[in-house]
Amino acid sequence: MKSVIAIVFFMILFTGCITEKTERSTRYRIIKNTTDHNVELIIITNESNSYNLAKGDSIVFEGYCETGFGDFCFIPWDENSPISGKLVFDNKREIIYVSSDCESGRNPLGRIRSSPLCSYLVRSIDGRREYIYYIDDSDYDRAVPIED
Repeated sequence: MKSVIAIVFFMILFTGCITEKTERSTRYRIIKNTTDHNVELIIITNESNSYNLAKGDSIVFEGYCETGFGDFCFIPWDENSPISGKLVFDNKREIIYVSSDCESGRNPLGRIRSSPLCSYLVRSIDGRREYIYYIDDSDYDRAVPIED
């Protein structure tokens, strides 16, 4: 009888922990082009997606972060999965990113659940959490000419 009570007690205890520790919150990843160049953002995960940004344009990705048993974010890709991509300026210069790492301190594909934030600015407005990456002249200066 004591073992049955102990089993029931532990089941209630562990079930309560699971539901209390998991939380999902909406997050926004915003990538804005502040250069004088047209920029193509190419994101490669399981599939390839391309976004064209003229001067002053931005793209907003809505997703979520979960905390609890293994924190992660999905905005718009799973930050724990492999990712690569590139920025192409006026079809003449490019920066290739082979992962979400921040070797240079800047990466629009960077993770937002860990530090450093790869030059993302974090902003909260009315409970809305935004992570903003500004494509700027330092990105353009790091880009290399595209070889024909």
